[in-house]
Amino acid sequence: MIASGRIKLLPPDLVQLIAAGEVVERPLSVVKELVENSLDAGARNIWVEIEGSPDAHLLVSDDGEGMSREEAVLAFERHSTSKISESEDLDRIVTFGFRGEALPSIASVARVKLTTLREGDQTGCEIELEGGKALDVRDAGRGKGTSVLVRDLFFNTPARRKFLKTVRSEMKAIAKLITAFSLTTPACAFYVVHNGRKTLTLPPAQDLRERMTTIFGERTVDSMVELLPGMSGVELRGFLGKPELSRNSAEHIYIFVNSRWIQSALLMKALKEGYRDLIPRDRYPMAVISLIVDPAQVDVNVHPSKREIRFKDERLVFETVRGCVRQSLSPHGTELPAGEHGWIGHETWIGHGGEDKFRGPGVRGHLRDGGTGENRGFPYESRPDMEAGISFVRELLTKEGGEESPKAETDREDVGLVNLWQLHGTYILGETKGGLVLIDQHAAHERILYEHAMGSFKGQDRASQQLLFPLVLDFAKDEFENFLEMSQWLKKLGFDLVVFGERTVLVRGIPSSLRRWDEGQALRDIVDFFSEDSGDEFPPEEKAARAFACCGAVNAGEVLNQQEMNWLINALFLTKVPDGDPHGRPTFIRVSLAELEKRFGRR
Repeated sequence: MIASGRIKLLPPDLVQLIAAGEVVERPLSVVKELVENSLDAGARNIWVEIEGSPDAHLLVSDDGEGMSREEAVLAFERHSTSKISESEDLDRIVTFGFRGEALPSIASVARVKLTTLREGDQTGCEIELEGGKALDVRDAGRGKGTSVLVRDLFFNTPARRKFLKTVRSEMKAIAKLITAFSLTTPACAFYVVHNGRKTLTLPPAQDLRERMTTIFGERTVDSMVELLPGMSGVELRGFLGKPELSRNSAEHIYIFVNSRWIQSALLMKALKEGYRDLIPRDRYPMAVISLIVDPAQVDVNVHPSKREIRFKDERLVFETVRGCVRQSLSPHGTELPAGEHGWIGHETWIGHGGEDKFRGPGVRGHLRDGGTGENRGFPYESRPDMEAGISFVRELLTKEGGEESPKAETDREDVGLVNLWQLHGTYILGETKGGLVLIDQHAAHERILYEHAMGSFKGQDRASQQLLFPLVLDFAKDEFENFLEMSQWLKKLGFDLVVFGERTVLVRGIPSSLRRWDEGQALRDIVDFFSEDSGDEFPPEEKAARAFACCGAVNAGEVLNQQEMNWLINALFLTKVPDGDPHGRPTFIRVSLAELEKRFGRR
């Protein structure tokens, strides 16, 4: 039995703050909720204006139907909404909002001013609130629609402010959100303004294809295929990138259900299954997919953010999406040969065993000097520093630590670089004086490229390998902003680039150390990685070096010959920090003879 007085009702103000925390996690949440309200109000133009940090001053305006004074006041009462009125309505939700929590939640943790005018009314209404409490309600003039100004977000919950992301991260997330909204409602125009500068302009479009062309560029959209329509019960619309447009992250996948941008592991898996054997397992397609499903078959009331949903018939949805993706791509990609490790049309191997030679994908026949692109990223010529590296390798790898096996040979000179063997196309095994060393080839190459890149940033620009036929690349709006941000570092790495047009780049040369080019896909991957690097605390040049290293390094699963393995090991132990890659993962581990003998019961 619980002692009397220990359980009590929380005060209304505290209840409101707790509830607000489920809806308003960050400024991005505020933008999402307010834009959804604008779309539900039939807006044809939506403006998002930010001054300084998004948590300090954020204004969302629209030209929707607006509200009367009575409606505006009631809108700030919890669970007040025009979207539903009875429990059965939860089974047929066709609007973005329906919970009646957005405005009261925002107002409870910020200073808010709402101005609105309903069509047909002569005078508008303006309401000011602070911490959920109304300060003033007065007449105001404005055109038809609604504006909501949110200032000092989380001013009364300082603990939440500690977890806010940087301005750069928040602005990028807001741009991504508005892009998603624009794809699902192409007839509506969207504008994002930061410190008086338009950072995103999306005028109204006739259809999805026109809107995608505005966002991703004409060349990219022309390289996509239209998604087959699906079947009764699950209608599909959208576009799929051909396999050669694959990316190293899921940032360019947009999935909508009944016009709602959602997160769904089920649909993501169905999409990836549709691309099975067409792209590598660790890469992602470009895709814009919209599902039209009977609202009664979808539960959107799963989480206050409304980004998570459940389907009543998950198997039907999964099989429909997977099958339609597969069939839509079949005339365009299924004839590509499936490599052993999932690479399609990217790699060519000649010979067998230790005589294999690697030909860099997408580079063959395109170099101005007439080279074939073989062994790109692995310069084999012997140099004094490389010879020093060989000596250093031998010295380092013989220092096994711990007790030396009495059976180990102590008079050998050729330790460290003998009997190299590649395991599962991923690890390099080598015999050392005191045992065995295992090297992660991708991590090792990342460390090498990272230090080379950082060295380039501190010295002169690296020479470019000129392309025989310069390549024209169109970037999406957000990609181009990221490209411009890192363009100076790309030049120092050896990229020869010319910007022309609104979002178009001419590539005339690429770094000689770049292992794969894939007709420009490597550059897109580097820009993507640069923008997604979770560590905002890193300076831009370090993020650029990390991006180049990660995207340019030899992958797990790539077969290397003896010459390539030797180069990789030698170059690794010439770096300043050979023990780990830029992400902090180990590049190699040692196993001593003493440990092996102990495991086998020989000691």
